[in-house]
Amino acid sequence: MPRLLEPPVLTLDPNDENLILEIPDEKEEATSNSPSKESKKESSLKKSRILLGKTGVIKEEPQQNMSQPEVKDPWNLSNDEYYYPKQQGLRGTFGGNIIQHSIPAVELRQPFFPTHMGPIKLRQFHRPPLKKYSFGALSQPGPHSVQPLLKHIKKKAKMREQERQASGGGEMFFMRTPQDLTGKDGDLILAEYSEENGPLMMQVGMATKIKNYYKRKPGKDPGAPDCKYGETVYCHTSPFLGSLHPGQLLQAFENNLFRAPIYLHKMPETDFLIIRTRQGYYIRELVDIFVVGQQCPLFEVPGPNSKRANTHIRDFLQVFIYRLFWKSKDRPRRIRMEDIKKAFPSHSESSIRKRLKLCADFKRTGMDSNWWVLKSDFRLPTEEEIRAMVSPEQCCAYYSMIAAEQRLKDAGYGEKSFFAPEEENEEDFQMKIDDEVRTAPWNTTRAFIAAMKGKCLLEVTGVADPTGCGEGFSYVKIPNKPTQQKDDKEPQPVKKTVTGTDADLRRLSLKNAKQLLRKFGVPEEEIKKLSRWEVIDVVRTMSTEQARSGEGPMSKFARGSRFSVAEHQERYKEECQRIFDLQNKVLSSTEVLSTDTDSSSAEDSDFEEMGKNIENMLQNKKTSSQLSREREEQERKELQRMLLAAGSAASGNNHRDDDTASVTSLNSSATGRCLKIYRTFQDEEGKEYVRCETVRKPAVMDAYVRIRTTKDEEFIRKFALFDEQHREEMRKERRRIQEQLRRLKRNQEKEKLKGPPEKKPKKMKERPDLKLKCGACGAIGHMRTNKFCPLYYQTNAPPSNPVAMTEEQEEELEKTVIPNDNEELIKVEGTKIVLGKQLIESADEVRRKSLVLKFPKQQLPPKKKRRVGTTVHCDYLNRPHKSIHRRRTDPMVTLSSILESIINDMRDLPNTYPFHTPVNAKVVKDYYKIITRPMDLQTLRENVRKRLYPSREEFREHLELIVKNSATYNGPKHSLTQISQSMLDLCDEKLKEKEDKLARLEKAINPLLDDDDQVAFSFILDNIVTQKMMAVPDSWPFHHPVNKKFVPDYYKVIINPMDLETIRKNISKHKYQSRESFLDDVNLILANSVKYNGPESQYTKTAQEIVNICYQTLTEYDEHLTQLEKDICTAKEAALEEAELESLDPMTPGPYTPQPPDLYDTNTSLSMSRDASSVFQDESNMSVLDIPTATPEKQVTQMRQGRGR
Repeated sequence: MPRLLEPPVLTLDPNDENLILEIPDEKEEATSNSPSKESKKESSLKKSRILLGKTGVIKEEPQQNMSQPEVKDPWNLSNDEYYYPKQQGLRGTFGGNIIQHSIPAVELRQPFFPTHMGPIKLRQFHRPPLKKYSFGALSQPGPHSVQPLLKHIKKKAKMREQERQASGGGEMFFMRTPQDLTGKDGDLILAEYSEENGPLMMQVGMATKIKNYYKRKPGKDPGAPDCKYGETVYCHTSPFLGSLHPGQLLQAFENNLFRAPIYLHKMPETDFLIIRTRQGYYIRELVDIFVVGQQCPLFEVPGPNSKRANTHIRDFLQVFIYRLFWKSKDRPRRIRMEDIKKAFPSHSESSIRKRLKLCADFKRTGMDSNWWVLKSDFRLPTEEEIRAMVSPEQCCAYYSMIAAEQRLKDAGYGEKSFFAPEEENEEDFQMKIDDEVRTAPWNTTRAFIAAMKGKCLLEVTGVADPTGCGEGFSYVKIPNKPTQQKDDKEPQPVKKTVTGTDADLRRLSLKNAKQLLRKFGVPEEEIKKLSRWEVIDVVRTMSTEQARSGEGPMSKFARGSRFSVAEHQERYKEECQRIFDLQNKVLSSTEVLSTDTDSSSAEDSDFEEMGKNIENMLQNKKTSSQLSREREEQERKELQRMLLAAGSAASGNNHRDDDTASVTSLNSSATGRCLKIYRTFQDEEGKEYVRCETVRKPAVMDAYVRIRTTKDEEFIRKFALFDEQHREEMRKERRRIQEQLRRLKRNQEKEKLKGPPEKKPKKMKERPDLKLKCGACGAIGHMRTNKFCPLYYQTNAPPSNPVAMTEEQEEELEKTVIPNDNEELIKVEGTKIVLGKQLIESADEVRRKSLVLKFPKQQLPPKKKRRVGTTVHCDYLNRPHKSIHRRRTDPMVTLSSILESIINDMRDLPNTYPFHTPVNAKVVKDYYKIITRPMDLQTLRENVRKRLYPSREEFREHLELIVKNSATYNGPKHSLTQISQSMLDLCDEKLKEKEDKLARLEKAINPLLDDDDQVAFSFILDNIVTQKMMAVPDSWPFHHPVNKKFVPDYYKVIINPMDLETIRKNISKHKYQSRESFLDDVNLILANSVKYNGPESQYTKTAQEIVNICYQTLTEYDEHLTQLEKDICTAKEAALEEAELESLDPMTPGPYTPQPPDLYDTNTSLSMSRDASSVFQDESNMSVLDIPTATPEKQVTQMRQGRGR
């Protein structure tokens, strides 16, 4: 077959009598013969609409057959049409939009979701600076290697694939820990935001989706093109402000915060990514980069101090408290206030306490002192409930709000200027706030969401455009109904209004009306089909359209100069579509822009001016002829202004009120123009300086330019002079008041210096019983505060040198510190006054110097001198001597902390919960009948905190008790018994790791456990002195050496003084190696008391009692002390023999010193030990005696040999 057969087309003849297309209406005879006026009017109106649609003036409306009822859904049951939701609100997302963030992001972990950000962090929001590390490998200077990540990426991908296969295949979520969020593995793309400060930004760990929106072509569509990233979504209506063209594909980032178009670009081959950590540098390749267009917010940013912001702060704090309780390992759970204050430093302690009181109680005493303990009847929320309280999106919106708030504060805006408006006054508020506040994210997101709900329209082009050049949308609210623009300062061209009979359409003849239609280009055959009123309707409509476009010569027949609501909406959609297409074109362009061109600045300015003219033409719908006339008018005004300025300069009137203005923009209706006014001032010394004032308000600028161009110099001089005269009068008034105050102060000081007026002295009747003596003059009969004292006015006279700085001195200091000739110190921009940094620093310096107070030294009250005590006080009034050395930690405390850490490690073991707390007798009723000595980890911890375990053996004994109890009640093979045995094994392992440290602590707690017998001997003697001898009543005179100041002649009588404190020092130095030497010093105390105080003195009786107690206690420890003395003597002899042998060895370095053999005779009796020890101590500088302490190993061996081991 040469060609395919085409299907036949069904054709219907409407004139066929046998064909019934519809049921004909039954027309009444009366109405069929005489049609009504309404039907004629409707038919004529219909014809004119058809003609206007053909000529292109208005769009053709689809013809609807009014006789046919509206076809409803055949499945429309139970009046479903009344229950359909209104087509308002944000356009729903296309396809599934379930966003699954990483686990650290969902749990709001730090530092991904900080609890506090200061001003520096807010200024660096999402722009973290590259700082130097304080520790780690990169903190050290020098070259650092760069490691490639190719093998690491493949290895990590293989591990994740194995994990996925082991779990059964399918999709798997890998972002579970903070380590999974690194950029060192996985696929990586870059996204560069086109907005400098986007209204909403995601935090680290949050997820987003890539959607590929595609609109089908009408008819046969090949389908959406394949994309490397994202899922394809077929859409009929666009999710953006502009519509997609048929066959157009647009990729977009989409999450719960915003939707933004993205544009894929090719990554240059020379670009790569460097990842820096504390350990080193890593390098990896980059494949793709996206440019992100303007965001379409889906989440509203709360305003500062709004209810939503305060609610988020409250919930965020509450969530942080709940998570701290969950992390607590104690039972009952407890946390500290300091942990919360550290995370939320900006919160007051009362607000934190208010949140804590809901779930916890503060304990002031007991084990949980200064802790907040969870209430017993409070149930902590589960992880799902905590996540529902605060979402990551709410945190991002709050961070965006405080970052924008900080930017506004840095720009000089106070807190009151950017409060969120209320609903009813919102439109009025939007017109009054400044442009910078209007572009804040809480205003832009609110405006966009309201516009998408159909509550308002957007400004589209304006101050909130993030690009600043008309390539983005301005999210600022405007009402739905068209309003006259208030910022159009130029008078609109006067249009011919309906005045007189010439413009009355009713008096327009049919011939002239048809002639007008011919001029409008309407075909002759169409004109002939119209009746008179149809012709008039077409004339009026076409004249109105041409009058609006500014091109119609016959605008006098135009009607309705304002746009209708439908036309306003149509223009809004066209403007949105234009900017949407322009943004897509610019951001998807692959053209490389460079500044290395040879174009001059003049050409650039010409292009900018041409672009502004084109924008004005598009915005105002003005013709090129109107723009040329406006440009000529502006040039004429500029020329006139230049002539006036030249004339004023030639006349030489350059005085204090001389102003020179320069307007930076020619088009007075264009935005962004400013007026700079240079004013010349004179200071008090006659020196001139210039200040520049910048005016940005269009109304002030136009008024200034109008006065300058329309009024002469005489009028301007009078106008400025009036203002200057008013200021001068105010200045004079202030000086006059200050002078009056100074005069009053001066008079008061003179009166004080002169003294009271002289009066004739009255004869005072002397009273013989007066005993008052003046402290100033010494006379009797009055006090120093009495005015009759001759020295009264001298003591109260003002000081010669002023205490504080006077106003004259402050003014002189201001003249010297603050310069007046610098014009950069103060700048005026409209209602803003910008102060220079140098001016503020100078003012601070003047303020600091003025606050300094100088008091004469003689007027200060004299310091009281302490009198040296001459009386003897009791010993309890003397403060103990404080050593400058830091006190050592109590070994019992250190041992308890180690044991408690072991208990915490045992608690962390799996399935150990039954042993954490005591067994509940209500649950296990027969437990305490079988187990007589119960034990658990909580009881063990309480004993540790009470310092009940001075050694490891006692702690381990109680831990073994847990294992024995479990074996007794549950059986030796039970799983709980095995768990308790694992706890004991872990305890043994931890004790073995810290064996050396624990041994030292045990010896410090109980020196009797020490290997050195001398330490044990000294420990027993020290206990006898401190616990027995010093505990004797009224023994305090013998505790310390006698004070020479209180008893000057004591040391003349007593040659060898002795006291209990000196004995304790000798004990600590191990000077007593036998009981005899110790008793000699104790008896010396009694002998000294008898010699100085006498045998019958109370002090001597007390000393006798101390000696008796000493002998009695030594008798109790006789067996133990005897063995220790023998061991000490044996160890000393063995050490000296080995030292002597080493000194005789020729291979041993050092000089040889012979020793007397009878000194170290082993047959020497015990009574000679004191003399031997004294000789041993006196000759401690000999080399023979230094050898035993050379190495610890030898010393230990010698001690063991001495003890007969």
